[in-house]
Amino acid sequence: MIDKLKKLYQDQFYGFVVRMVVVYGVWRVLLKASQVIEPFKNLWGKMMGVLLKIITSTSLLQLKIMGYNVKHHDAFLAIKGSAGVVVGPACIGIGVMFIYIGLILTYYGSKKLQLKFVVGGLFLINFLNALRVTILCIISKYNNDWVEFNHKIVFNNLLYVCVILMWIWYANITNKSIVNTEKDNNAKD
Repeated sequence: MIDKLKKLYQDQFYGFVVRMVVVYGVWRVLLKASQVIEPFKNLWGKMMGVLLKIITSTSLLQLKIMGYNVKHHDAFLAIKGSAGVVVGPACIGIGVMFIYIGLILTYYGSKKLQLKFVVGGLFLINFLNALRVTILCIISKYNNDWVEFNHKIVFNNLLYVCVILMWIWYANITNKSIVNTEKDNNAKD
């Protein structure tokens, strides 16, 4: 039985699925710990505060570059004359980031390539989150009724599509590298 499980785990597809289930389990444990274990709760809160500051500051800068007169207080951003938006903890995208990291780290590939994709992907996810807040502020200025739909449906789905595309890009690079290595090894034989 154990040999069958080992063989199944070594299969590229099933091994990936098992590792992703483990990553999801770790994510759920970390999320729960961030709510109930005091030292971890404080650290988590500080981390979330830093990410919130990065996203709101980037959005504020983007709006100012576009020439908008912006009101800003902590997690609230508004173009003058609009209802504005509040960037909440769920808007930070920590779950999306964790899923992305899990996808990259559980797939085969060199540690160097994984590190490049994790760092680049996290940068891109945070930039896209800031851009999402920026666009939601603009939507709020011109038609506040459309903010909720775009926030919940359009932008969330676009972010997940971007994560999947980045992972596919990583998988393609990794698979090409494996194929090229196998060709090189066969040529030497």
